[in-house]
Amino acid sequence: MEEKNDQGRLELKGYDAAYKFAKELFGKYPKVMKTITLFGSYSKGKETEKSDVDLMVVMDDVLNKLDEKTQALIFSDVDKLVNESTVKLHINFVTLTAFWRGVLAADPVSVNVLKYGVPLIDTGYFEPLQALLNMGEIKPTEESIYASLTRSELYANSAKLKLAGAVTDIYWSVVNSAQSAIMRQGEIPPSPEVIPEMLDKLEKRSIITKKEIDVFLEIFNLGKQLFHGEKIEITGEKVQELLIKGKGFNSKMTELSKSK
Repeated sequence: MEEKNDQGRLELKGYDAAYKFAKELFGKYPKVMKTITLFGSYSKGKETEKSDVDLMVVMDDVLNKLDEKTQALIFSDVDKLVNESTVKLHINFVTLTAFWRGVLAADPVSVNVLKYGVPLIDTGYFEPLQALLNMGEIKPTEESIYASLTRSELYANSAKLKLAGAVTDIYWSVVNSAQSAIMRQGEIPPSPEVIPEMLDKLEKRSIITKKEIDVFLEIFNLGKQLFHGEKIEITGEKVQELLIKGKGFNSKMTELSKSK
């Protein structure tokens, strides 16, 4: 649990584990490790028992050749140290040049680490940058402003694609369960476009109801629209609705598939 002394310095099991990790890693690679910094909830004093210990490891790629072989060796040693830790450590690697680019552009991630980070091991690199930030010398550039806008749009589009992807997953879920139920009736596995016709036959035999057919057609038709590249606005509420309907449909198809 969290405890703090009179100076407000962290006295945490997580902090101790982080420092032990930093000290051992720097001992193995003193010429490569530029700084090892604690950030996230622990550096802000907002840690809980469930919090991971977040560490940023800056590797000097200016004076060192960080080829695949070297990086693989470092990552292997890091994995061993992480596995030996009694606290869950989350390690973020960044090269010196990459971090400098972020600082020069006042990238939000880099600035956040500088603002709240607690350097555990520093070779005279991190703390001067923190001082410059506190002095107001690190300011956003036009490029960083528009880069953030671009990232915002990319994430928004990614969210839309994931929602659409969820619908196509539900589509394939009901298609497969319907195929299973139809095969149980002694029919050959139908292709997706033939399933509605086969379900109609099952309704006429009172094996399923029109409700099941309507659910299948709603999901089937929406999936086909997405496959054809039609621009459809998919909301989280719609995905949740289709999940519930699909679950009910699949439950009925599972029942039919298991009956002999």
